[in-house]
Amino acid sequence: MTSPSAPAGRALEIWSADLDAIAQLLESAEAAVHLLAPSERDWSERPPANPARIHRRRARIALRMLLVAAGAPALPGAELLIDPAGKPRLAAGDLHFSLSHTTGLALFAIGGCGPLGIDLEMEREVQLGPERRVLIEAAAQAMAPGLGSDFLDAWTCLEALAKARGCGIGTLLTELGITASRARPLRPGDTVASARTVLSASGLAVAGLKLPDGLYGAIAGPRECLTSPPEPRTLDAGLCRQIMQGISAAAP
Repeated sequence: MTSPSAPAGRALEIWSADLDAIAQLLESAEAAVHLLAPSERDWSERPPANPARIHRRRARIALRMLLVAAGAPALPGAELLIDPAGKPRLAAGDLHFSLSHTTGLALFAIGGCGPLGIDLEMEREVQLGPERRVLIEAAAQAMAPGLGSDFLDAWTCLEALAKARGCGIGTLLTELGITASRARPLRPGDTVASARTVLSASGLAVAGLKLPDGLYGAIAGPRECLTSPPEPRTLDAGLCRQIMQGISAAAP
């Protein structure tokens, strides 16, 4: 099920969503066709509800709408598979995806080009020692030259790469030598060399995303997909309705 306005499926697509603005449509979609898997409904409906859990639920509904529109087979209600590193994936087909959400806003990456990772942060104060901060910024700049100068630009870069690799941010920081224990003290130049080595071995690339002021985001994926990463498109009320019409028409 595709249309000129909906995700095309094979090419990389980046989507943004204001989960609060389309909340009623997302919940209506879930009530109508049960997009969420039983395990997702179990944790998201268990009381007491809180804003973080509600936003996580709605991000999952939006993700499934976008995946169905992109051509994911038999997705409504199906459980996602979880690899040993905790990265979710589809049971069938060649679509890859990643999502990130913060305070009611979400980013999604979907495409058939290979493993994807996306990260989103809202302006906030980060409690981190100056030495580790400098090393994280140096590593990110080595991986994505031209990245924004704010620390959160750097952080989303590393988070996105960790997600695409399916290794977790802690593992990536350890590989880069950026440890809290300072057991392997490094200079920024050492971290730059480590970052380039890790990125080269992964076969991936990282790019920052252009987002409204106060938001920071990055995407990681196969190099050929990120030569010129697409601008995020908006999952708005109109597109939600369009996707739901397609899902309803395809339902038995």
